[in-house]
Amino acid sequence: MHMTMPGIMRAVQRRKGRAGLAGGAFLLAATSALLVISPVGASAGAGGDPTTSKAAAGAAPASQPGVQVNGSIGHFSSQNATDTQCTTSTSYVDMPGMSVTFTIGGTARQTVLALFQGEWFNNDRALARIVVNGFVVPGPGDHLSPVALDSGNDAASSIDETNGFNFITNPLKPGVKTLKLQWASVGGKQICVDERSLVVLRK
Repeated sequence: MHMTMPGIMRAVQRRKGRAGLAGGAFLLAATSALLVISPVGASAGAGGDPTTSKAAAGAAPASQPGVQVNGSIGHFSSQNATDTQCTTSTSYVDMPGMSVTFTIGGTARQTVLALFQGEWFNNDRALARIVVNGFVVPGPGDHLSPVALDSGNDAASSIDETNGFNFITNPLKPGVKTLKLQWASVGGKQICVDERSLVVLRK
């Protein structure tokens, strides 16, 4: 059964003469039914948020904040590193050792997850983002929503701590991909990392 707001309103009008508790109960039940079965509130399917309409989910990038992304995991590619690396660059540069190359097979686009963790000792805020084949992945980490993985204690004093971030890509076209983690210092003071890992999960 599929009811629309006009249909419910006509049903309410037919019961206009019925006052009191019974009439109020019918209106409440009818309104609740509309909210439950309305296609606007239905699941948007793979890659969609159950609270997002199909049209909105289809038009939105998969990594858009607030849009749930679902998928299966069948492969991973990863890198570990233990050497100490530092930078004072305020522009994003590749973090040494944090690069993974993999292949998306088939003909369908795939969303990829990139999980990073590192042990930091900084004198400034350390920003991070990921790029795939040279293109910045939109969402957390891009120019609209920078991600600081370590604050440098906000006091120019170095504190050793481990932090990371999980990135979600937009659906990527099939083919060979190179995913890199890039970093930058907010104020140009030294930021450093030693033990670190980058794990890429895909279908």
